[in-house]
Amino acid sequence: MSARQPDGAPARFAPGTTLLDAVCLSPAAEAVLRARGEAVGVCLLCRELFETLQDVAARHGFDLAELLAELEAAARAADAPAPPGSSPPA
Repeated sequence: MSARQPDGAPARFAPGTTLLDAVCLSPAAEAVLRARGEAVGVCLLCRELFETLQDVAARHGFDLAELLAELEAAARAADAPAPPGSSPPA
């Protein structure tokens, strides 16, 4: 059985997802991973691109469930339709 988000939708990210795959699944993951890297003084996307989320979380002391939830939230926010009457960014 695959992991699910709180609303029942399938999860995009799993512990075995590599950082490269995470960014391919949702470009919004890049900002999350950059922020996490800055917090520990490492460019995760430079040094650990082919590592799994689980390994990166363990190595840097991130809570894995929290990281997965943050990635899912960023991806969902990026997928959300723009409110009516708004214009796309220039």
